[in-house]
Amino acid sequence: MQLKDKIFDIMVEENLFGKNFISAINKVSKLLNKNSKIIVDELQKLKEEGSLKFNKKKFINNRQLYKGVYYSSGSNLGYVEIDGFDKKFVVENNNIALNEDIVEVYVNDNEVLPRATVFRVVEKNKKNILGRIVETSSGVVAFIPDKKSFGEIIAIQQDEVSKNAIGHKCIINILNSNDNTISIGKIEKILGLAGDPITENVSIAHKYGFEKEFSQKVMNEVKYLPKSVSEDDYKNRLDLRNKKFVTIDPETCKDMDDAVYIEKTKNGYKIYIAIADVAHYVKLNSEIDKEAFKRGTSDYLGDGVYPMLPEELSNGICSLNEKVDRLVRATIVDIDNNGKVLDYKLAPAVINSRHKLSYDIADDIHFNRNGADKTYSDVKNQIDIMFKASDILVKVRKDRGALVIESEEPTFKLDFTKTQILDLTNHHAELESTKIIESFMILNNEVIGKYFIDNNVFTMFRIHEKPLPSQIDELNEILKLFNLGYVEANSLSYQKISEKIKGDKYEQYLTVKILKSMQKAVYSPQTIGHFGLASKNYLHFTSPIRRYADLIVHRILNSLETDKKYMPTLETLEFMGKHISEREKNAKDSEVESNKFMYTMWAENQINKELEGQIFDFTQNGVIIKYNLVEVFIPYSNFDKITTGGYKLNKTNTIILNKLTGKKYKIGDNIKFKIVSVNKTDRTICATTDMLYEKDKNSENIKNKREDLTF
Repeated sequence: MQLKDKIFDIMVEENLFGKNFISAINKVSKLLNKNSKIIVDELQKLKEEGSLKFNKKKFINNRQLYKGVYYSSGSNLGYVEIDGFDKKFVVENNNIALNEDIVEVYVNDNEVLPRATVFRVVEKNKKNILGRIVETSSGVVAFIPDKKSFGEIIAIQQDEVSKNAIGHKCIINILNSNDNTISIGKIEKILGLAGDPITENVSIAHKYGFEKEFSQKVMNEVKYLPKSVSEDDYKNRLDLRNKKFVTIDPETCKDMDDAVYIEKTKNGYKIYIAIADVAHYVKLNSEIDKEAFKRGTSDYLGDGVYPMLPEELSNGICSLNEKVDRLVRATIVDIDNNGKVLDYKLAPAVINSRHKLSYDIADDIHFNRNGADKTYSDVKNQIDIMFKASDILVKVRKDRGALVIESEEPTFKLDFTKTQILDLTNHHAELESTKIIESFMILNNEVIGKYFIDNNVFTMFRIHEKPLPSQIDELNEILKLFNLGYVEANSLSYQKISEKIKGDKYEQYLTVKILKSMQKAVYSPQTIGHFGLASKNYLHFTSPIRRYADLIVHRILNSLETDKKYMPTLETLEFMGKHISEREKNAKDSEVESNKFMYTMWAENQINKELEGQIFDFTQNGVIIKYNLVEVFIPYSNFDKITTGGYKLNKTNTIILNKLTGKKYKIGDNIKFKIVSVNKTDRTICATTDMLYEKDKNSENIKNKREDLTF
């Protein structure tokens, strides 16, 4: 709690409001053992924020305590919903309340952005606590929460349900509310056996605040949503149903935000980008909208999607399904043969997508494989044109300095029971058609961003600040070791380094270091640009089904066109940006954890098989091996036949030296190993090896070989 708020609390507790302000200051100064000048400075802050005022040499309390529910965005940021108010009160620097605690707050409703300070927790959230059921050594059934903030262990009602739940992941509610007694919980829902892939993914989603189900309030609204486009919806919309739009997505995708169409023109290309008009169906401050804001984004885990919007919207009326009319926001962009934007048009529209294409099929159409060019002959020509236009747009971004760093997005192919992994690939990254969608979506986002900047209207941008000097210095220390020169605080410099390591056996390792040296992209109304894309006016507009940030931009754009005056203030946008950035981080963290769990599933079937991977990193305790997308840990004691001499790491953790044999092992060395154990709970895979594999299969293609790495 900040000092000013401590002072305010003391003034409430000591009944100092309405008393002579000198005596009040002296009392607070004495109780806090602080100089009266410090107290006066803090009281001035309270006055400036509207919490109190002076009247006839007395302090007047401008605050009132309200009871509400606190919702955490992550970290110490969140908001409170209070009965009787149709707005959210922003809470920052909260160190008291946890998600869904009932709290008492002081509110300041005089500011443009309503704020609240948590005074106390009235009732801790004792519902929907996730963990696993165990049997103690004394035979008592107990519950171990996943979040340690609930304690180490919770007693469970001893009944048939609890006995049958041993070894299972469960959700419980705590029955007693007295903090001075031992907590007793009741099982509300058994998710499944701990270690089961569906159970673990549901648990991971729950841990980070994502669910597949929606509340009854939300579903009551869903009942009244249309299932098809009506005649009234066509009014004041551009009719593009004669254009051969297609969607291009992963094969299993059901929530299709975007569809594309292209025409070759005399001077270049006319690119049509249609984005689902989610704002038409999801009304501001509806129950559906409130839940979408809380989730902030859809979450994609190993067992499927945990959606931001109910399926009736995400897979139904909003999804740009083939051969049905759908309402969209259309962006029509004219570019010349060099990729320069000549003109653009923004309009609400209606389309009818011809085909639902996967990335594989789009590639096959263009490259005349598997008969796809004949099956989809009606769109073959435009797919070919899309590839050409995309190549031009990629070159435009490259010329201005945009980074092209391939991300790892594993695809898991499961058996029908969803308990065995049949295949694990990074397949989409290898497909050329992914560049089409990436190019067209970036183009659309930048055009919309420019529109807002040109019209001096606040909106939600996607910003990516320059790397900090300390981050650049740290990266340059590593690059120096690899004789790669150095980077500066501009995207073109970073791009050159990224290209320089392409095909190098150190590429994976150095790519991670490059990414870690940069700041995280976030949502903000500030127009400071996007470092990684070398873009001055980038935002997110193209995925309103799965990202709340895009929905915000849609609403503001609609408001500009219709004079409905939905214009969030800068302060409101800043809070919303922080919230959805935190939710995005939660989604990414959950996806990482889910992937790690799925990797352990794969590894269980590989135990004692001889595999070959690449040294990816060194730690103080062992070696990390990369096999395909999977990271495997080898303790130093399992790494070499001769371990008695120990190992010495160089200062950048890129080489280890066996002190006894003098043998060096470097990042990028190929190595054979065997997986010996898998821990699904910790999401770790442990291996052993004594077989260094010196041969480098790609040695002819490796550029700038650096075998002279020294300590």
